Amino acid sequence: MKDYLGALKSKLSNTSLGLVIILTLGRIYFGYEWFMSGWHKLAWITDGELNSQGYISKMVTNLATDYGDPFNIGRIMSKVADAIFVNMLPGVTDFFVVILELAIGIMLIIGFKLFWTILVAMFLNLQFFAAGSTNNFGYVIVNLVIWKWTKYFDLIGLDGFLRFKKGKDLL
Repeated sequence: MKDYLGALKSKLSNTSLGLVIILTLGRIYFGYEWFMSGWHKLAWITDGELNSQGYISKMVTNLATDYGDPFNIGRIMSKVADAIFVNMLPGVTDFFVVILELAIGIMLIIGFKLFWTILVAMFLNLQFFAAGSTNNFGYVIVNLVIWKWTKYFDLIGLDGFLRFKKGKDLL
């Protein structure tokens, strides 16, 4: 661990190291928010209600509306969501939302597989956004920033440590 921290310090200037620390703290806080979002929804798994079905129905309606989508992606996604998530497996959807939010939170906190974690997070956020949950706009922006600079966000994290152990370049 001492070698890893030494390698970080020698690789980065004081300014860059400070920026990486700030990004790491932001990543950990973002992960905490994701984890707590899933934690607060744990009751969804056992309450016997279909909590996500209303959101998914709104999303299906919103995506099915044609606003000049040249490839009909919205309509296709609305048909898929309607067939799978609304009609066939609505109870399973509650389970997956909770589990994915908890997993995204943990992965962000420990800094592991951030590219794929953010891809899943972006998928969930876009679904929530399509359902009319505009409070996810900030999440989408943060997802894009982390996605763009993943190696800086996970430099002080499990991925950065594993890159160091494998002898790969930290950046």
